[in-house]
Amino acid sequence: MRRLLSARTLLALALVAGVATTTSAGAHERSRDMRARSLAQAQPEQTVTVSAAATATVLTVGATTLTAQVAALAPSDGTPSGTVVFSVEGRTLGSVPLTAGVATLAYAVPADITETLTAAYTGSSDYASSSASQTVTGPTVEQAFVVKPTIRAVLRSRLRRNRRGWWHTIVRVRFVCDRAGSMIAGGCPKPVVIRHSVRNGSLTRRIRTIAGASASVTVRHIRIDLGAPHVRVVGVRWHGHYRTLVHARCLARDRVSGIVSCRLRVHVRRGAARETVTYTATATSGAGVVRSASVTAYVAG
Repeated sequence: MRRLLSARTLLALALVAGVATTTSAGAHERSRDMRARSLAQAQPEQTVTVSAAATATVLTVGATTLTAQVAALAPSDGTPSGTVVFSVEGRTLGSVPLTAGVATLAYAVPADITETLTAAYTGSSDYASSSASQTVTGPTVEQAFVVKPTIRAVLRSRLRRNRRGWWHTIVRVRFVCDRAGSMIAGGCPKPVVIRHSVRNGSLTRRIRTIAGASASVTVRHIRIDLGAPHVRVVGVRWHGHYRTLVHARCLARDRVSGIVSCRLRVHVRRGAARETVTYTATATSGAGVVRSASVTAYVAG
């Protein structure tokens, strides 16, 4: 038998079914949260720590500078960055940022003073800190206040040196000294006069002050050719008689500066019965000295 339900009754039944469904879904969600919380409690927390790379600092003490070089130790690599703090006897001199692993600070150890100098690398997020120290004694008072003398050489000659660097006349070397406020032991060197040919000579002079400072000068590549080239005409005799014009040539030599050029010029003077031929050879040495030689011959007309 079919029974008809009113609209009010149907609405009440729908509300009861919705409450039941909601209650079932909430219970299922709470069950899933409890299982996840149990799994989380069963797994212990793990912490991973990454240590900074170890470094080494090397301190170099110069006459007027302090230099620190920071490098990563194996197995780490790369170039550390950051700041180096320089100090002397615990007193900070200054902080310098690293450039390509190097930091430099201007500082000079005072005369007759012994100091302990330190360079401390402060480290970074990737590199650990490190430091280095040195105990250094400054120069003596005498060394700190001694100024070195100077000496230079001045070369003079009657004729100027040519473009190949050769002199052809006597050369006088004069020395000019600056004693820097102290007497020079023995005085400034006396001038030197070079009166002979030399292919590639040198000259050195040294000076020393009574305070112990010294200086020297060396003149190199001294080239002097006081002689002249030897030149002659070959291939034809002096006052020789020939039926035709003879082909001669220029021959020259210079043992010091060598020969730059050797040229032959032929001059023919025609006569009634014969021709007078003059051969002129002209040679130029490396020092610029020019010499000539001539030969006269006759050719039948």
